[in-house]
Amino acid sequence: MTFDDFGFEQPNVTVAAGGVSPNSIVFANAGVNYTIGGAAITVTAGSGITKNQAGTVTLNANVTTPITTINSGTLTIGSGATFASTSKVDVNGGTLAVNGTVNTPLLSVKNGALMNVAAAGALGSSTTLTVTGTGVATFNNASQTLGGLSGTGTVNLNGTTLT
Repeated sequence: MTFDDFGFEQPNVTVAAGGVSPNSIVFANAGVNYTIGGAAITVTAGSGITKNQAGTVTLNANVTTPITTINSGTLTIGSGATFASTSKVDVNGGTLAVNGTVNTPLLSVKNGALMNVAAAGALGSSTTLTVTGTGVATFNNASQTLGGLSGTGTVNLNGTTLT
Protein backbone atom coordinates (compact mmCIF):
# COMPACT_ATOMS: atom_id res chain seq x y z
CA MET A 1 0.00 0.00 0.00
CA THR A 2 1.48 3.38 -1.03
CA PHE A 3 0.43 6.88 0.03
CA ASP A 4 1.92 9.60 -2.16
CA ASP A 5 1.12 13.12 -3.37
CA PHE A 6 -1.61 11.83 -5.70
CA GLY A 7 -3.92 11.47 -2.69
CA PHE A 8 -4.18 15.22 -2.17
CA GLU A 9 -7.99 15.19 -2.46
CA GLN A 10 -8.39 12.72 0.44
CA PRO A 11 -5.53 13.19 2.92
CA ASN A 12 -7.69 12.03 5.86
CA VAL A 13 -8.08 8.25 5.82
CA THR A 14 -10.38 6.33 8.18
CA VAL A 15 -9.77 2.59 8.41
CA ALA A 16 -13.07 0.67 8.50
CA ALA A 17 -14.07 -1.54 11.40
CA GLY A 18 -12.11 -4.77 11.35
CA GLY A 19 -8.92 -2.96 10.32
CA VAL A 20 -6.56 -3.67 7.46
CA SER A 21 -3.56 -6.01 7.07
CA PRO A 22 -1.33 -4.94 4.17
CA ASN A 23 2.07 -6.56 3.53
CA SER A 24 3.76 -3.15 3.74
CA ILE A 25 2.98 0.57 3.76
CA VAL A 26 5.09 3.23 2.05
CA PHE A 27 4.46 6.92 2.66
CA ALA A 28 6.08 8.83 -0.23
CA ASN A 29 4.36 12.14 0.41
CA ALA A 30 6.22 15.40 -0.14
CA GLY A 31 3.37 17.90 -0.38
CA VAL A 32 0.38 16.07 1.11
CA ASN A 33 0.04 15.47 4.85
CA TYR A 34 -1.90 12.33 5.77
CA THR A 35 -3.92 11.63 8.93
CA ILE A 36 -4.94 8.01 9.39
CA GLY A 37 -7.39 6.88 12.07
CA GLY A 38 -10.13 4.38 12.75
CA ALA A 39 -9.65 0.65 13.25
CA ALA A 40 -6.32 -1.08 13.83
CA ILE A 41 -3.67 -1.53 11.14
CA THR A 42 -1.55 -4.68 11.16
CA VAL A 43 1.30 -4.84 8.65
CA THR A 44 1.92 -8.53 8.15
CA ALA A 45 5.25 -8.87 6.33
CA GLY A 46 7.55 -7.20 3.87
CA SER A 47 9.40 -4.05 4.75
CA GLY A 48 6.82 -2.93 7.31
CA ILE A 49 6.22 0.83 7.28
CA THR A 50 8.54 3.20 5.41
CA LYS A 51 8.27 7.01 5.55
CA ASN A 52 9.96 8.90 2.69
CA GLN A 53 9.71 12.52 1.43
CA ALA A 54 9.14 15.74 3.39
CA GLY A 55 5.43 15.41 4.25
CA THR A 56 3.85 14.49 7.58
CA VAL A 57 1.90 11.35 8.44
CA THR A 58 -0.15 11.22 11.65
CA LEU A 59 -1.29 7.79 12.82
CA ASN A 60 -4.26 8.02 15.18
CA ALA A 61 -5.07 4.31 14.86
CA ASN A 62 -3.32 1.49 16.70
CA VAL A 63 -0.62 0.04 14.44
CA THR A 64 1.43 -3.17 14.56
CA THR A 65 4.30 -3.68 12.09
CA PRO A 66 7.47 -5.79 12.01
CA ILE A 67 9.83 -2.95 11.00
CA THR A 68 9.57 0.83 10.73
CA THR A 69 11.96 3.02 8.72
CA ILE A 70 11.77 6.81 8.67
CA ASN A 71 14.01 8.34 5.99
CA SER A 72 12.56 11.87 5.83
CA GLY A 73 9.52 13.91 6.79
CA THR A 74 7.63 13.36 10.03
CA LEU A 75 5.84 10.28 11.34
CA THR A 76 3.58 11.26 14.26
CA ILE A 77 2.05 8.74 16.63
CA GLY A 78 -1.18 10.43 17.70
CA SER A 79 -2.35 10.93 21.26
CA GLY A 80 -4.04 7.78 22.51
CA ALA A 81 -2.59 5.60 19.72
CA THR A 82 -0.28 2.65 20.32
CA PHE A 83 2.38 1.95 17.70
CA ALA A 84 4.07 -1.46 17.99
CA SER A 85 7.06 -2.22 15.80
CA THR A 86 7.91 -5.79 16.78
CA SER A 87 11.51 -5.79 15.48
CA LYS A 88 12.79 -2.20 15.37
CA VAL A 89 12.30 1.45 14.45
CA ASP A 90 15.07 3.17 12.48
CA VAL A 91 14.90 6.96 12.28
CA ASN A 92 17.47 7.49 9.51
CA GLY A 93 16.33 11.04 8.77
CA GLY A 94 13.31 13.17 9.47
CA THR A 95 11.39 13.02 12.73
CA LEU A 96 9.51 10.55 14.89
CA ALA A 97 6.99 12.50 16.99
CA VAL A 98 5.53 10.45 19.85
CA ASN A 99 2.26 11.79 21.28
CA GLY A 100 0.93 8.29 22.06
CA THR A 101 2.91 5.14 22.89
CA VAL A 102 5.66 3.42 20.87
CA ASN A 103 6.50 -0.17 21.79
CA THR A 104 9.57 -1.63 20.09
CA PRO A 105 12.62 -3.55 21.30
CA LEU A 106 15.08 -1.33 19.37
CA LEU A 107 14.79 2.36 18.47
CA SER A 108 17.68 4.02 16.61
CA VAL A 109 17.83 7.78 16.07
CA LYS A 110 20.64 8.20 13.57
CA ASN A 111 22.78 11.03 12.25
CA GLY A 112 20.64 14.10 11.49
CA ALA A 113 17.37 12.51 12.67
CA LEU A 114 15.06 13.60 15.50
CA MET A 115 12.75 11.91 17.98
CA ASN A 116 10.45 13.93 20.21
CA VAL A 117 8.36 12.39 22.99
CA ALA A 118 5.54 14.78 23.97
CA ALA A 119 4.29 15.31 27.53
CA ALA A 120 1.57 12.66 27.07
CA GLY A 121 3.78 10.33 24.99
CA ALA A 122 5.96 7.39 26.02
CA LEU A 123 8.28 4.71 24.76
CA GLY A 124 7.73 1.16 25.95
CA SER A 125 9.74 0.37 29.09
CA SER A 126 11.68 -2.43 27.37
CA THR A 127 12.80 -0.22 24.46
CA THR A 128 16.55 0.09 23.93
CA LEU A 129 17.28 3.55 22.54
CA THR A 130 20.42 4.29 20.51
CA VAL A 131 21.15 7.88 19.48
CA THR A 132 24.16 8.35 17.17
CA GLY A 133 26.09 11.18 15.52
CA THR A 134 23.99 14.34 15.24
CA GLY A 135 20.80 12.44 16.09
CA VAL A 136 18.69 14.03 18.84
CA ALA A 137 16.16 12.39 21.18
CA THR A 138 14.03 14.76 23.27
CA PHE A 139 11.78 13.72 26.15
CA ASN A 140 9.05 16.06 27.43
CA ASN A 141 7.14 13.49 29.49
CA ALA A 142 7.31 13.37 33.31
CA SER A 143 9.08 10.01 33.48
CA GLN A 144 10.44 7.44 31.05
CA THR A 145 11.78 3.94 31.67
CA LEU A 146 13.99 2.40 28.99
CA GLY A 147 15.47 -1.06 28.52
CA GLY A 148 18.77 0.59 27.60
CA LEU A 149 20.37 3.78 26.30
CA SER A 150 23.51 4.12 24.20
CA GLY A 151 25.24 6.10 21.48
CA THR A 152 27.07 9.37 20.85
CA GLY A 153 24.08 11.55 19.96
CA THR A 154 22.15 14.04 22.09
CA VAL A 155 19.44 13.16 24.61
CA ASN A 156 17.43 16.10 25.99
CA LEU A 157 15.45 15.58 29.20
CA ASN A 158 13.02 18.47 29.59
CA GLY A 159 11.89 17.73 33.12
CA THR A 160 11.84 13.98 32.41
CA THR A 161 13.06 11.50 35.01
CA LEU A 162 14.82 8.75 33.04
CA THR A 163 15.25 5.26 34.50
